[in-house]
Amino acid sequence: MHSFIEIHNKTYAALPFILHSIGRTPRQSPILRPSGCMAHHLIWVTDGCGLFAFDGKEYRIGVGEGLFIRANVPHEYRAQDTAFSTAWVTFLMNDDFFSCLGLEDHFSFSVSPSFLSDYEQLHENVNSLTPLLRSAKGYALLTELLSSLLSERDSLSDRTCHLLESRYADSLSLDDVARALHMDKYALCRQFKKEKGRTVMEELHAIRIQKAKHLLRYSTEPIQVIGQQCGFESASYFVKRFRSLVGCTPTAYRSMKQ
Repeated sequence: MHSFIEIHNKTYAALPFILHSIGRTPRQSPILRPSGCMAHHLIWVTDGCGLFAFDGKEYRIGVGEGLFIRANVPHEYRAQDTAFSTAWVTFLMNDDFFSCLGLEDHFSFSVSPSFLSDYEQLHENVNSLTPLLRSAKGYALLTELLSSLLSERDSLSDRTCHLLESRYADSLSLDDVARALHMDKYALCRQFKKEKGRTVMEELHAIRIQKAKHLLRYSTEPIQVIGQQCGFESASYFVKRFRSLVGCTPTAYRSMKQ
């Protein structure tokens, strides 16, 4: 059910953001878009649960969860139960904006109360607004969502690194890290790798090896003891990880730095 849809007009082409459509769909029917949508797409679930698919991978999205989908990205979605209903906003905007932020072709988000409130106001008044005001209010809705997402991602990365720095000497598993951060471990892995370019455990190993290099250079403790102090359960695994990341054994590194 469209509350509003903009017929693209060259008069509006100079606007940096063009609200293309806004609306709700009770009892959402299956959608298949092998070539994607002509506009960028914010869609979220208002009732029930839906299955969204990209490149053969399927994601379950429930009430209060949403997806951003870039224009021309193939996708499909369908109901997982009979209550499945959605709300959406589609818009036209330079795709480079999202590339500059390092955002993927699609990503999930949680729908906040403030986002819903702003959406409801825009949805209710959209037909009485001028194109310029529609553009401004639609852009404000998008930037509010992106600002929240990006700040959450930064804080997640910072909190994860702080935890690893403070507990590198402990016997830490990925499950331990996820529990300490009150997160699902798979979501933690995806987000951390997106931000840092490596996994949580790779980051932990890098921190441990950096600490070990310092001890090898400035202490006389045996290699095995240094490995244990830096969280490695066995001397052989410590030597293996050290050689992998530094290019030589701990003994060779110590002799070079003396």
